Amino acid sequence: MNKNLLYPLLSPFFSAGMLLCSEILTVKYNISPIFLMLLLNAIGGSILFLCVKNRIKKARQIAATHPFLLAGASVFSYLLSGLATFYAASQIGSTKISFALQLETVFVVAFAVLFLKEKLTKKTISAGLLIVCGGILLQMQNTGIIFTWTDIVVFLAPFLFSIGILLNTELLRHHDALAVTAFGQISVAVLLCIFLPWLNTSLTGIALLFILLMSVLEGFAWLFYNKGLATVGASVTTILFGIVPFFTLLFSFVFNRFFENYFIIPKNIWFVIAGGMCIFAGIVVISKSNP
Repeated sequence: MNKNLLYPLLSPFFSAGMLLCSEILTVKYNISPIFLMLLLNAIGGSILFLCVKNRIKKARQIAATHPFLLAGASVFSYLLSGLATFYAASQIGSTKISFALQLETVFVVAFAVLFLKEKLTKKTISAGLLIVCGGILLQMQNTGIIFTWTDIVVFLAPFLFSIGILLNTELLRHHDALAVTAFGQISVAVLLCIFLPWLNTSLTGIALLFILLMSVLEGFAWLFYNKGLATVGASVTTILFGIVPFFTLLFSFVFNRFFENYFIIPKNIWFVIAGGMCIFAGIVVISKSNP
C-alpha cells in the first residue's frame, strides 16, 4: 500500500475517536453541547493562535477586511454544526450521526451548483440520488420511516457544516488558513461565554482528560486530512474520509463488547449500515466526477 494513503486513513480514524469522545462527555458525564463547544474552541483556538506568526497583525487584517465573512464562517463551522452534531450524538449515539454527517457532501455539491454555477453532470445527479437514498435508509425502522426532532437535528448538522465550508472557502482565498481557524475558534469561544451563567460547568478530572483528548484528536484529524490533500489529492482524501462511520461503528462494538452498553448502538443498525454504504458510494461517484 502507498504509504501516503496512511494520511487520509488516519484522518477518519481520529475523527471517529473525536465523535466517540463527544458521546462519552454528553451522555456519561452530562456535559452540555454548548459547554463542550466552548471548551473545544477555547483550547483548540488558543493552541493554534500560538502557532500563528504575526498573530496580532493578522487578526486585525482579517477583522478589518472580512469581518462578516469571518463571523459567518466561524459560527457555521465551529458553533452551529458542532452543536447539532454533539446534541444528536447524545440522543442517538455517535455511530448514527457519523453516518449522517456524510450527507455534507451532497449539500456542498448542491450549493456549488446553485451559487457557484458549477456544472451539473449525470454522475453528480446519480451520486446525489445515491446519497439521498442513503439518508432515507438512515431513518428506516421495521415499522417504516420515522422522523423526530432529533432526526431533524441529525440532518441539520451536515447542512450547517456545508454552509461553513463554502464560507470558509471564500475566506481562505484572502487569508492564511491557520490564522482564520485560530481566530474563528477563539471568537466562537468568547461568544459562548455569554451562556456560562446558565450552564452546568462542573467538571471531573476524568471529564477534563476526555476534553483534552478530544481536542488532540480533532487537531490530528485536520492535520492528516490536510496532509492527505497535499500528498494524494482531494478525490482520494474525500473518498477515504467517508469511512469515518465504519471506524466509529467498529470502536463502538469493541467497547460494548468489554463494557456493556457503553455506546449507543442504533436499533435500526442494519438500515444505518445500508444507508452508509449508499452515501459512501455517492461520495465515490462525486469524487470521480469532480477531479
